Amino acid sequence: MNDARETAFSTRLPRPRRWLTWLLCAVILLAGLISGYALAVVFPPDFGPKGPLSFEDRRDRLAERIDEAVDLSAAQHEQVRQIVEERLKAVQEIQQVVRPKMGQQARALNEQVRAVLRPEQMPDWDAFFNERFARFTRSAKEPAGEDEDAAEAADP
Repeated sequence: MNDARETAFSTRLPRPRRWLTWLLCAVILLAGLISGYALAVVFPPDFGPKGPLSFEDRRDRLAERIDEAVDLSAAQHEQVRQIVEERLKAVQEIQQVVRPKMGQQARALNEQVRAVLRPEQMPDWDAFFNERFARFTRSAKEPAGEDEDAAEAADP
């Protein structure tokens, strides 16, 4: 009976090789990292437009969004594209009139708030103002989306 017990215990399963498990995990992790990097290089993420859109790009983009929303026919798409172009031109004309007035108000706000602040508060205010109001203080001919260095240089 003792011999039967010994033979039953002597046929143990082989001990798993932990180093092999860790090696396989490392290989799989490395393969995932390499694959992710390769995909990011081949198909870089697009986080929106790089800089301001031209008038034609804005027109076409808006017309495309309307087309996707309501499923326009080809004739309707062209009509909507023309309507969008007319309305965007009207908006540009309004902006040319309003932008200088908004710039004046933003500059007045800046001057009045700076008069109230202590010197150590100025850098924080300048950062706040440039982040939120600099687009109103640019000239009408200067395209939106440019670096705000010019706006910072204009404000002492």
